[in-house]
Amino acid sequence: MFQAASAHSNLPDAPQAAAACIAQLEAAGLDGPHLVIVHANSALPLEDIGQALRARWPAVRLHAATSCLGAMTDAALAMGPDSGLAMLAIRDPGGEYGVAAGDLEPGAEATGARLAQQALQDAGRAGEIPALVLVATTPGEEEAFLGGVQSVVGASTHPSSGARRPTTASAATGGCSMARAPVPARRWSACCSRAWPSARPSKAATHRRSRAAPSPARLAVA
Repeated sequence: MFQAASAHSNLPDAPQAAAACIAQLEAAGLDGPHLVIVHANSALPLEDIGQALRARWPAVRLHAATSCLGAMTDAALAMGPDSGLAMLAIRDPGGEYGVAAGDLEPGAEATGARLAQQALQDAGRAGEIPALVLVATTPGEEEAFLGGVQSVVGASTHPSSGARRPTTASAATGGCSMARAPVPARRWSACCSRAWPSARPSKAATHRRSRAAPSPARLAVA
């Protein structure tokens, strides 16, 4: 059965913030997620957040990026000058998910194509077209990166993209630094995920949702 839950923290310490989010996810009844989407203030080391998540769930796939203005879940806003961490976790035994991350070398378009292939292989669906593509890359490189992704999966796939906040000398730990294995965080980086979720509600079903029904887990990033 498809399950999703969000979590947030405004603690300035990355391991503590990650621990708080993990506790929220488990309290929501979501344990052993297959994919966790992470967005964090660039002051929070993504490597520390990734280590905390993998210590709890060693096999989890991570799609991680820094945020420029913060992230908002269905419950709260995660935003601060030196804090702000938000997560969306998905447990989906009937779905398949693949992730990849790396530097934008030799160029954004070539990197997009390379990471698209790696994410498809990670999902065990090489040569297939995913239901959803999630990417994050450096500002100014989005179109070229998406062009590379679409050269692999085609233009009909639904992309969801975002630009990560560029890091500075004082915040050099930001960036899209994690897939199944950590990738060193650098100023110019990107991450790409592929998804074949088992739950795909139709537009009609979405429109029939009662206003009194609980809000689904959400994660919006600025």
